[in-house]
Amino acid sequence: MTAPIWLASPPEVWSALLSSGPGPAPLLAAAGAWTSLSTEYAETADELTALLGSVQAGAWEGPTAESYLAAHAPYLAWLLQQSAESAARAAQHETVASAYTAAVAGMPTLAELGANHATHATLVGTNFFGINTIPIALNEADYVRMWIQAATVMSGYDGVATTTLSAAPDSTAAPTIMKADTTESSSSQPPTWFEDLQKYLEGLFPQPSYPDTGDFPLYQELLDFFDKIGFTDITDPFQGFFNWLNGAGASWLPPPGVPGSWLGWTGNPLSYLNPANIAYILSVPLDPGSFAAFTSMVIVDDMLAILYTAVFNPQALVLVVPLATVEMIGSTIGNTVQLLHYLIQQTVLVPVIAALAASSTLLAPPALLGGFGLAALAKLAPAAVAPVLPPAAPPPATPVVLTLPT
Repeated sequence: MTAPIWLASPPEVWSALLSSGPGPAPLLAAAGAWTSLSTEYAETADELTALLGSVQAGAWEGPTAESYLAAHAPYLAWLLQQSAESAARAAQHETVASAYTAAVAGMPTLAELGANHATHATLVGTNFFGINTIPIALNEADYVRMWIQAATVMSGYDGVATTTLSAAPDSTAAPTIMKADTTESSSSQPPTWFEDLQKYLEGLFPQPSYPDTGDFPLYQELLDFFDKIGFTDITDPFQGFFNWLNGAGASWLPPPGVPGSWLGWTGNPLSYLNPANIAYILSVPLDPGSFAAFTSMVIVDDMLAILYTAVFNPQALVLVVPLATVEMIGSTIGNTVQLLHYLIQQTVLVPVIAALAASSTLLAPPALLGGFGLAALAKLAPAAVAPVLPPAAPPPATPVVLTLPT
């Protein structure tokens, strides 16, 4: 804004706007945050400088050490630059806060302006025969002075704030320490031919939607039964190995986005004995189409994982092949149980079993059936049995009349 615009409004406007609000506290808090950030950048730069100095002093030798130093040089320069720029931003915030404080001190207060208006009203009200003409002129001149003073203060404050803002340096992103075209980085992205093969093979088996366990009450009944008998988890002696495989040892598996990256979970044979997994495969049926799609997709993905590992990380085959085999076997067994569940439901076996369960004195109580996870069968009505009709009574015999000859 320019000076004529500041003069366009009365001083009451600028005095009220400038004196309202939180004041310089947010600016000073931001300055403190930038100062702390500058200190952190400087400390990090000092630590990295000491580390690079020890490497350069002979702790490491050879081209690898030289490459290490060269790779970290841009990052070290960036740390030093960010430390200096953060300190500059802190100083700029302090400058604007000081300019604000000075503007508030130089701005006519609302009390002064109110007193001027009250004096002017009194002088005008008692200006009999023009006796207050000179005092009125002096009072109005003082108000003009405060008007100009308010515009001048706002112009100066605006100039300092605008100049400081325009001088703020632009933030730059940290440079990468490892180049993007290195062998390790490029190997994580599969080539086009592999992606095309993956899309083609996975496209052969359209994936149906997974069944919702909420549609199958038996799932929750089995979980409640397992919880009642204390079967809430299993002791997994392989857990430490798979924790390492999902963390520091992730380089042994295909990278994210490539089939097989999840083998750190599904390759654990004991994961299929989890209570939730057992309850799922026993309670959720799988129709033949879904069985074929799900089973085929698992096999295709595991074979792609083995192929990717053989081409790009052959030393990891010693882990990927067994893990993929475990997943294929475990998933196929679980899917087969779900398929059998579906087939049983679609045949006459369910009414027969339900009728037997309902008529048996051993399995008839619903509580006992629920204890074995058969509460769903207990709710099924037994098959209707045609009533046995009593045998019909024989027709009455015709009496035999003997006629004697005459």
